[in-house]
Amino acid sequence: SAAEDRLMELAAAQSSRDEELAGARRHAMEAEAEMREALAESERMGAQCVVLKDEIRSLRRTAERERMGADVTEMEYLKTVIVKLLETGEFEALLPVVATLLKLDPEEVSRVRGAYEAAAKASVPLPGAALAVDSLLGNTKSWLGVSGSWFGGGGAAGASES
Repeated sequence: SAAEDRLMELAAAQSSRDEELAGARRHAMEAEAEMREALAESERMGAQCVVLKDEIRSLRRTAERERMGADVTEMEYLKTVIVKLLETGEFEALLPVVATLLKLDPEEVSRVRGAYEAAAKASVPLPGAALAVDSLLGNTKSWLGVSGSWFGGGGAAGASES
């Protein structure tokens, strides 16, 4: 009969919709599970990023401290060499060392050599040499956190007090 056929048709359609609904629900549950996993992974990666950034900052600070330590050591050596130069006048022996430490180019070395030789010929003492060195190194000293004059504020006499 037609009513029974119609009823069977409606039951089949309902069964098909029920299967579609069940499939959609399974798909939604799978998507929610994937989303939870992705959020958990994102949180883990965020935490790992924070840890890695902290480690990078720590390594940078360590490298900076090590580099500054090398700079301070190099500056102390430079100070010793300049004091020796001012005390002894061993210009020829110490100019190459000073040039290397200050990374002077050949033109600068030539200018320094000319100035020193002119002063030596005129028998002019070097009273302002230590003051000049202090002013030249002033920026470097402040950058390194070093204070005060290495040469007692000027002159060869101040150099012998160090």
